[in-house]
Order: sequence, then C-alpha cells, then structure tokens
Amino acid sequence: MDVHLEDFAIAKVDPAVLAELCKHGILSHAEVDDNGKYKRSVAVALIRAPVDKVVHAVEQVRQHDGGFLNDVNMIHKFKILKDDGDKLRVRIDMRYRYFVLSFKFHIIADVFVREGGRLDLHAVDGKVKDLAIHFRLRPANEGKHTLFFCSMYYDVSSLGWLVDYFLKHHPEIELGVFSGSAPIITLALKETVERMQG
Repeated sequence: MDVHLEDFAIAKVDPAVLAELCKHGILSHAEVDDNGKYKRSVAVALIRAPVDKVVHAVEQVRQHDGGFLNDVNMIHKFKILKDDGDKLRVRIDMRYRYFVLSFKFHIIADVFVREGGRLDLHAVDGKVKDLAIHFRLRPANEGKHTLFFCSMYYDVSSLGWLVDYFLKHHPEIELGVFSGSAPIITLALKETVERMQG
C-alpha cells in the first residue's frame, strides 16, 4: 500500500503554520479510525536544512547499514541482509529498557528507499507485529528548511507482557505508548542532519 503525505491528517495543516509550530520541538499526532482504534502515529519536525540534505541523510540508510537509524536509542544493530536495488531486506535488533529491566528483540523488514527522501519500512517477521514506518518530506521556509513527517503503526499488543500489564491496568497510556515511537526516529534524523549542516 502506497502512503502519500496527503494521507496524514496533520499534513493538511498549512506548511507555514506547521513550520512555526515545530520551531521549538517535534509535534506528535495520533490518528484514529472510525472505531476509535489507533491508525498511526505521525511525528513532524522542522529540520534546519534544505530538502536535498535531508534526502541525502535518508539515503544513507542504504549505503551505511542503517545510517542515522543507528542513532535511535532503541536500535542496537541494523544489518542489511539483502539488497535488491529498490528493496532492502534488513534485520533490526532492538533493546527496550525500563528502569532495571531490559528486553531484546528483533524484526526483519523490507525497506524501500525511494526518490525524494521517501522511505517505507514494513516488518515481515519478528516481535513487533504489523510494523509500518513511512518518511515523507516537504520544503518549508522558502526551501531553506524541511518539514519531516514520520508515520508509524504497529500492533501495541505484540510488544510483550510488560506493555500488556501496564495497558491492562492503565489503558489511558496506550496513546503514549503508540505515539511515542515516531518522535524518537524523527529526533534522530533531525539531529543527524543539523549536525551535518554545522
């Protein structure tokens, strides 16, 4: 399924308004379907670099075994298993820490790095079920900056007993669990690109 920037509810906000809202941090927006079930989490950041610099950083995922994704604090290791030109098969080893507890798991995913900084990741095996991540870009501030959109969906119940326990006793935190992941990836890309800009 191809996901377009226009599919994200938050992308319908005027780009100038979004850029202003993102000046001091990352916006996180959770979308729900007609039944009130979480459809996706979308994080938006204003990256202080033109689109071509952000595209370059996204393309490094292919050329440097994960590129900026290795800066995401939950990703322990990113390995390209197979490169079919337009599609990568990757293994991502992850570690989740909660106080003194630490949980390790992995996913196998197909990653499509597309023209214009678009990236689509779909898990095909592993702990996190139905994982789908999409990157989309939009120029901002007369092309001097970039609005970066990171959309993410996964089955929250596949994360394991600790998350299940907390959701059972505190269902109100599902929104935080669900929408807290996309900003982590967004921050890693923002910091990488802005560090490269100097």
